[in-house]
Amino acid sequence: MTDRLSPHAYVLAFVVALDMLAVSLVVPLLPARYKELGVEPVYRGLVGSIYSASQLCGGLVMGFVGDHLEDRRSVLLLSFAGAAVSYAMVGFATSVWLLAASRVVVGLVKQTMTSSKAMTLQWSSDRTRARAIGLTSSAATFGWVAGSSVTGILRGLSPSAPSAVAVSLYAVCASLVLSFLPLTPPRPGSGGGGGGSGGGSSGHTAASATKPAAARGFRDKARRVFGSSAIARLLALKVGYGLVARAAGSLQASWEMDRFGLDVSRLGYLTTAKALGTAAFSALVAGRAVAAVGEAS
Repeated sequence: MTDRLSPHAYVLAFVVALDMLAVSLVVPLLPARYKELGVEPVYRGLVGSIYSASQLCGGLVMGFVGDHLEDRRSVLLLSFAGAAVSYAMVGFATSVWLLAASRVVVGLVKQTMTSSKAMTLQWSSDRTRARAIGLTSSAATFGWVAGSSVTGILRGLSPSAPSAVAVSLYAVCASLVLSFLPLTPPRPGSGGGGGGSGGGSSGHTAASATKPAAARGFRDKARRVFGSSAIARLLALKVGYGLVARAAGSLQASWEMDRFGLDVSRLGYLTTAKALGTAAFSALVAGRAVAAVGEAS
């Protein structure tokens, strides 16, 4: 068994970096857009919570779509399309309601990291899985740090420039996915190519037969999850934490702008510094602490 990563893993990591670059061009602008549109501080956290609630519902829907179609590439493309529409709305919104709607759209359809990790798992073996996941995570961190560093500069050129660049990046992402990633990630033991017309016909029949099974599998998973009181309590805890964390994050950025008189450029630099600090802590402290606790136990 080879220890080399699949070429698809490198393409996917590059796509993830571009995706996070687009995200970090727009998300740091949200506090400024709230202020420009006259959103009161008490309601800014509510808008952030709307995104979390939409993401929860979207995760269930997109999970069903991915299982039903057996094609996570389509989920990626839908995520890119939804994010492009949402971030265009952020840049050109003229009302609070349009800005809130943009957060609903991106929350419902954007499942890039979930789909990317699932595709990474299918493209990797037991010996390369950790490296492939690490590559994807590193690419996401790099994209976020790079974008949050330059979003203020782009906004200085034009208020809508960050959104326009983000939409262009998602067009590039879609082109890369369509050009270089296969329709369906290869499953272990699938044997690679099509193997002639007979193989293609049987593959089409098998794919068609798996759709009802995928739907039944999704329903069975949902019943197991929501039928367990322990899992239901854990899910409620995670949902509550997500809503509070999103609201707190939105309020923190707004508070930093108001308290210290930061413009978008300086807020972007602060976001970059915090991201680098978090990455350094994870690499130098958290990993060693987890390893030490694991060895001790």
